[in-house]
Amino acid sequence: MSDTKMKLFVNGHCDSQGPGSWPYLLQQRFDCDLVNFSMGGAGCAYIHDTTIAEFSQRSYDLAIISWTPSYWHAIKVEDISKFADSSYTSFHQIGLSNCPDLIDPNWIFSTRTKTYPACSVQKFFENWDREVKYEQQLEGDLIRVICLQYWFQCINQPYVFLYSDYPDRPKRSSMQHDDFMHLYNQIDWSKWYLDTSLNEISRRKQLSRLDAQEHYANELETFIQHKGLL
Repeated sequence: MSDTKMKLFVNGHCDSQGPGSWPYLLQQRFDCDLVNFSMGGAGCAYIHDTTIAEFSQRSYDLAIISWTPSYWHAIKVEDISKFADSSYTSFHQIGLSNCPDLIDPNWIFSTRTKTYPACSVQKFFENWDREVKYEQQLEGDLIRVICLQYWFQCINQPYVFLYSDYPDRPKRSSMQHDDFMHLYNQIDWSKWYLDTSLNEISRRKQLSRLDAQEHYANELETFIQHKGLL
C-alpha cells in the first residue's frame, strides 16, 4: 500500500466481494488503497473478529463494515482441511480477495440458503442449528456490533456500518426484537447508512447487479462526504 494514499478497509459478505462490487468502485473514486476482507456467506462473528484482529496490527483512514443477517453463521476452526469439499470457507475464497496474505483461512460459513450445497460445512451447521436458535444468534450479533462500535470509538477510528437488506428483514424496525431493546439502545445509529441497500436498489430500480453496485457506490460516496469522513 502507498504511504500517501488514503487507506480504506472493508469487511462484509458477497455483496462487497470481488472486482465490480462497491468497495472497488469507491477505491477508484477516492483514489485510495483498499483492503477488503469480505467473504461470501460470512457471518457477523467473522466480520467482528477479523476486523478487530486487523486493526490491532494496521491502521486505516476509514472502515466500512457490512453486517449480515443473524441466520448467517461463522466459526473459526482448528483444521480447515476437514472442510475442503466446501466453497463456504475463507480458505476456498482467499483467491477472490485483494489481500490474500492478510486473510485468516480457518473460517467456515453458513448462509442457510435453499441452494446451499451438501458438504461438510452444511453438515456441521445442521448440528449447530439444532442447538443455537435465531434469538441466541441475534443477541450475540448485536453484542458484536456494539463491541466493534466501542472499539472504533476507543481508537478514534472513522467508520460506517451497513446492514444487508434481505426480504425478511429489510428495515431497521424489522431488525428489532423486544427482548433485546436494551442492546439496540446501545447502538449509535448515526454511524449507519440505512437509507437504502444494494438489494433494495436492485429490486426497486430493476437494475442488474453491476448497475446496482454502481448506484450503491454513488449513495455511499455521498454519505461519506456528507459525514466528513474523508
